[in-house]
Amino acid sequence: MESVKYKFFNNLFFLLFLSLCVSCGTRADIDEIDDVQGTFNQNPTFELRLHGGQLYAGTKGGLFRKPIDPSITEWESLGLGNATIRTFLVFTGNELLASAAYENPEKNTIAKTTDGGQGWFHFQNGYGGKRNFVPNTLDINKENASTIFARSPPITNVGRSINKGKSWKSVLLSWVNPNLGTSTFVKIELNNPENIWAGGSNTIFQPHLVKSEDGGKTWKNLSSNLQIIDNLVFEAETNDIIVNPDQSSQLLLGLSVGVFRSTDEGASWDSVYTKASIETFAMSPDKPVQIYASGQNTVGSLFFVQSNDFGDTWQQVTVPGAPDGIRVNDMVSVMAKGREVLYFATNKGVYSYNFEE
Repeated sequence: MESVKYKFFNNLFFLLFLSLCVSCGTRADIDEIDDVQGTFNQNPTFELRLHGGQLYAGTKGGLFRKPIDPSITEWESLGLGNATIRTFLVFTGNELLASAAYENPEKNTIAKTTDGGQGWFHFQNGYGGKRNFVPNTLDINKENASTIFARSPPITNVGRSINKGKSWKSVLLSWVNPNLGTSTFVKIELNNPENIWAGGSNTIFQPHLVKSEDGGKTWKNLSSNLQIIDNLVFEAETNDIIVNPDQSSQLLLGLSVGVFRSTDEGASWDSVYTKASIETFAMSPDKPVQIYASGQNTVGSLFFVQSNDFGDTWQQVTVPGAPDGIRVNDMVSVMAKGREVLYFATNKGVYSYNFEE
């Protein structure tokens, strides 16, 4: 890496008027959300997704997209500008599902568009039973886009839909009697979509990790393997997981205390990085064993750590020029014009890092 470039995308969000009613009907798309387009600003950004050469961003001010080319700084609004979008899914360029939280008036809803954001609808679904929950994490089965998984704080349930969110079932615990804790991620293995991972923390702030090997029908709890490392009981939250696509027994787990590595499918763990809270992983599109991790360090700088050997060794890179107090919530790696680019979703907007040849 000879040089670093980052881009910060500035604009101003307009306040939007929200007219939203809740229906108890059985149709999927009802209750139109009266929403208009906004403009991209340095608002907190929670999640990034790639689809069809476009980068999508869920922010505290709506959903946006732009081409993955880092030289293009203009973002297209996809609506929901008065909502916080912590997680979303892109089925096609026109069909998207978003978890939307509104502050004034306070309202949580799952919303859907089938026309690229020109119109959004409350998605009647039954998610959470009678509880007013919306997902804070979603993942989609790449082999069967109708199947999606979701989780919500402050419960440790896992919800599954087999019809793109038209209806939901809790496949881990129940909506009525859930376990309390934090739910930070749900991930479907890319090469084996029957394997589902979910994590967070329990009620006494210890790491929480569960796995299903049959598409969510049954689950095993791997938390006890994490809660005592080197005879030390500690408090931490699991934030993200990544599986080696070439050797599925190798896992990296991002925690608020660093990175843990397992070579036996989570039966045992070793601490391999401890200098920052790790919120997210990204894999190089060119080299699957080249992994990036980021989150929040003690000085609040924009950083990532890179491993070229799936977690054996790590090198830290600090991105210069970013404001203080940065926390990275999500990160993706793409190839743009023959060059690898990292995009960061942070509490202060979106940044990019270009790897120079």
